[in-house]
Amino acid sequence: MLPDLPNLFSTSESQPEPLLIIPSFSYYIRKLLRQSIDQLQTALDGYGNTPSNPIKDLDATLAQLYPQLTNRNLAVIQLEKLVLSHQNMWAKSQGQSPVLNKIKLEIFTWLGYHFEPTTSQTVLIIDDVLENIALLSNILQSAGYQVHSAMSGQLALSLVQEIQPDLILLDILMPDIDGYQVCQRLKKMPQTQAIPVIFLSALDSLDDRAKAKELGGVNYIAKPFTVNALLEKVTQHLPFPQPQAFMFGQHLEQLPTHEWNEQSNANIFDSKDGAFQVTIDGRYLRVNYQLAQLFGYSSPQEMLTTIPNVWQHLYVDSQHQEVWLLCRQQVNQMISIPAQIYCKDGHILSIVEQVRAVQDSFGNLLLYEGIVQPQF
Repeated sequence: MLPDLPNLFSTSESQPEPLLIIPSFSYYIRKLLRQSIDQLQTALDGYGNTPSNPIKDLDATLAQLYPQLTNRNLAVIQLEKLVLSHQNMWAKSQGQSPVLNKIKLEIFTWLGYHFEPTTSQTVLIIDDVLENIALLSNILQSAGYQVHSAMSGQLALSLVQEIQPDLILLDILMPDIDGYQVCQRLKKMPQTQAIPVIFLSALDSLDDRAKAKELGGVNYIAKPFTVNALLEKVTQHLPFPQPQAFMFGQHLEQLPTHEWNEQSNANIFDSKDGAFQVTIDGRYLRVNYQLAQLFGYSSPQEMLTTIPNVWQHLYVDSQHQEVWLLCRQQVNQMISIPAQIYCKDGHILSIVEQVRAVQDSFGNLLLYEGIVQPQF
C-alpha cells in the first residue's frame, strides 16, 4: 500500500525558492516582444519613470510586477506553459492560426501589458443559454472583438438594427423564434441583409447545414466546438483585430485572468517536496533543489545536465513511460505512481510520484509535472 501523501499544495514554513524563466523560453518571449517593438516602445516612452524593459531583462520585470514571490513563481510557470502552447500551435498551423495572436496577447498580459484594438469590429451573439453567451463572449473579447448579445430572436432583431454588428453568431434552437427564422428576417431587411451570419448549433445533420446555407448563412459551427475552430471560422469573415498599443502596468495587484483551471494553476514548486516538470518527449524542464538533493545531485542544474532523458537515464523500469500515459486520460488530475530510480551514485531509490498531464485550453498536451517523495 502506498503511504499517505501530504497535500500537494501545502507550502513549507520557509519561503519558496525563486524561479527564473528557463533561458530558451525567455528568448522565445523576448522574440515575441521584439516583433511588437513599435507598439511596446510607444507605451514604454509614455511614462516619466521608465519601467523595467522585459526585452532586456525579463526576470527583473517579473520581480517588479509581482513583488510577492509566490505570485512571481506562478507567473513564471504560466508564462512557460503559454510558450509551450504557442510553440505547439505554431507547429500545427505553420503560423497561420488566429489563436497564436490570442496566446501572444495572454503572454503580454502576464507581463503587465494591456492593448486597445485599432478597429471596433463587433460581433452579436444570439443564444438563449447564458452559459453559451458567456463562453463565446470570453473567447471573442480575448481575441480583441467587441461583443453584444441577445437571449432571444425577438430581442436580437431589435438590437441588430441599433448596433449594426459586423458579424452575427446565431444559435438555431431558441424558444420564441428559431435561428432559421431570425436569419430569414435579417436577410429581408436592407440594413441587415449584408451582415454575415454564422450558425451555431448542436444539430449537425446535412439537412441542417444545407438549410442554414440556403437561408444565407456564411458558415456553420457544430456544438461542442474548440476555441481554435471558432476563431478560424470567425476570421474567415471578419479580419482579426490588430493591437494598437500595448500599455504597460508597473504593478499588478491581481494576477491576470487566464484559462488554466484552479488545480493546474497551483504551483508545485511551492511544495516542500521534490518537484519537477518534464516535456512529453522526456526532457526535464525544471526540477527544484529538494528533488536534486533527494536523487543525490548537488544542484538542479547538475541534475538537468546529467539526465538528458528521464525514460532512458532515470527509471529502473524502461517501460515507466507507459505508466505516465495514464495521466493523459485524466488531464490535470494527480495520479500516484510508485517507481524506482537510479540516483547519481548508481544506487536504486524507491519513490512515489504524484504526476499530472497538463494541457492548454486548446487541448494540446504541454508537459507532465508533479512531486516526488521517497518510499520507505
